[in-house]
Amino acid sequence: MSVEAFQSIGDRLTLALLSGDFALYRSLIALPMTITPRNGETYILHDEAALREDFDLYHNMLAVSGVTDVFRDVLDVDQSVADKAIVRVMTHIMVNALRVSDPFETRFFLVGAGGHWAIREIESSAEHIDWTLGKASPAFGWV
Repeated sequence: MSVEAFQSIGDRLTLALLSGDFALYRSLIALPMTITPRNGETYILHDEAALREDFDLYHNMLAVSGVTDVFRDVLDVDQSVADKAIVRVMTHIMVNALRVSDPFETRFFLVGAGGHWAIREIESSAEHIDWTLGKASPAFGWV
């Protein structure tokens, strides 16, 4: 997987999350998908209903917070196994030109089949994941 290939996935991920386009989001995900908060409790989205619920929570938190962009600066891509890639990025969540939080590291674990890459696992900060689930408010100090 090239940096450019992941940037395309990241751009479509942002578009789906900001616009509420679940079909686009679903096309980027391999189920079951694992969400791993660093120093937190991992959970698995086993089916499309669970994925939809998680997507709706994230989309709503972005909308309520006025987020206008999420961009991911690719730090490195590890594709030591043919149909698997680990992409490490610095994630920036923005409201216009202002950061909602300090940038934070996220790792995406992707699987490939037939030239199509899909996200199998996301590892991010526990604070970010709690925020996307509505468990932390902007007063939490992270945003």
